Amino acid sequence: MSKSYKIFAFFLSRALGDFAIQNIVASSIKSNFENAKLFVYYRNDRPYKDLIIESNSYIDYKVQNKSKNGNFPADWFDINSGRPFVAPSREFYEIRAHDPDLVLTPSLMKMQVLPALQNIARLNFPDRGLSTVSNRLIDHGLNPGKWFCALHYRDGSYEHRPALERRDVSVEHFIEITRLIIDELGGQVVRLGNPEMAKFPKKDGLIDLASIPNSFAMQCFATSRARFLFSGPSGPGQLGSAFGTPTAVTITPQSVGAWHPHDIILMQHLIDPKGRRVPVLEATAEGYMDEIILPEILGNGGYRLEKNSLEELKRVAYMMYDRTSDCSGWREPKAETFTTFPNQICSPFTAGTTPLDVAAEIVEFPDLWRH
Repeated sequence: MSKSYKIFAFFLSRALGDFAIQNIVASSIKSNFENAKLFVYYRNDRPYKDLIIESNSYIDYKVQNKSKNGNFPADWFDINSGRPFVAPSREFYEIRAHDPDLVLTPSLMKMQVLPALQNIARLNFPDRGLSTVSNRLIDHGLNPGKWFCALHYRDGSYEHRPALERRDVSVEHFIEITRLIIDELGGQVVRLGNPEMAKFPKKDGLIDLASIPNSFAMQCFATSRARFLFSGPSGPGQLGSAFGTPTAVTITPQSVGAWHPHDIILMQHLIDPKGRRVPVLEATAEGYMDEIILPEILGNGGYRLEKNSLEELKRVAYMMYDRTSDCSGWREPKAETFTTFPNQICSPFTAGTTPLDVAAEIVEFPDLWRH
């Protein structure tokens, strides 16, 4: 048997979407090696982290920090004699987690790495408790014999993610998308989010998990079983793609957010200083939508963003409905199977890729702009 390629990943993010992405990128890197081990460290300081970790079947060993102030000593990686600090677990050394071939920090686990990888991992909701969480959803009114859409938008109400104008979206638009999915497309809607969000009007076919405290397990399970997820630029969108659920990330200021071929990215309109709408592919190719460059050109370069119209959102909803026509009920997750392995990675990881090298479809509708 060949020697294992050992990867140690630091999942340091606290935001839901970033934490899910770190899990996917590290697991995908592992999946590109035929014989690899993934060791991870994370701080258990958000209520969703344990479940995401449990949903990641690629992890071989985890170090969980339950302390508010404790840190991970770099000295644990000292492979020579006389270590000043020793890991409390003997297993850490027995499995040689202290002797990795690759150490991944958050800056190396960005979504932009995925286009450079052949094999892309997925999360799988754990078998433990499946029947319990499924029955809870049914008790809340979700019809088990009918398809549904998971829906989320960002409104700046979450205590750990303050308001940000270019990412917060119109509640009314998502109420209208809910009506479209239920009344026109014949589905159900499971709203995701936190209890502080603006209330949705009650409606038959709408199961509002956002209003239920401590409902992340139900929200996570619903995301994994939805026909598709319809999201604004927020963490639950990344969670949808992480589970392999067809996902639409809309009204996003960037060309990232989802990464499978069945996913859709609808970006906001970039307006240049002369008032010209910059075509989305042009803006992306030029790097204007980069997470570092965009705030600069919006602040000092005279550019501005215009959010998508309701008609644009409706067109995306119809597209997602059409491309998921094979799903007439709750989605049955399919485990990914990899048959070939490059057994190598490039450094930097994104070498040879461009901002347009995303598997998700980037769409734009100039005919519906400002409608």
